[in-house]
Amino acid sequence: MLDEIIDYVKFLQLQVKVLSMSRLGGAGAVAPLVTTTATASEVNPNQNPNFNHFLANESSMTMTEHQVAKLMEEDMGSAMQYLQGKGLCLMPISLATAISTATCRPGQPSSPNMSVLTGDVAVKDSTSATKP
Repeated sequence: MLDEIIDYVKFLQLQVKVLSMSRLGGAGAVAPLVTTTATASEVNPNQNPNFNHFLANESSMTMTEHQVAKLMEEDMGSAMQYLQGKGLCLMPISLATAISTATCRPGQPSSPNMSVLTGDVAVKDSTSATKP
């Protein structure tokens, strides 16, 4: 269960990167902004028994990032269909902000930076995800 959650969070981080590429005008524009969650040198295999699993997921995620970036550069429509197949949708930031403002409940912080809404999770930035 925890592995599935971690994989989903990684996918959401990928979605933020993809949307950033679209917003900034291509993969080259976002390269300085893209960071990985950890590299092999930052992870101690003695402290983390799932080290090999982490490396496999990290390389798979990197491959997926490159595939989505290439797809966005070649055909934005296909990229949108691919992302929608994953349960995500692209929308203008202004629309996401309007939805966020209209559905914000008392006691929850409002975020004008909300740029992605999914069926279950609203992604506010590359490091946080909250239930709507």
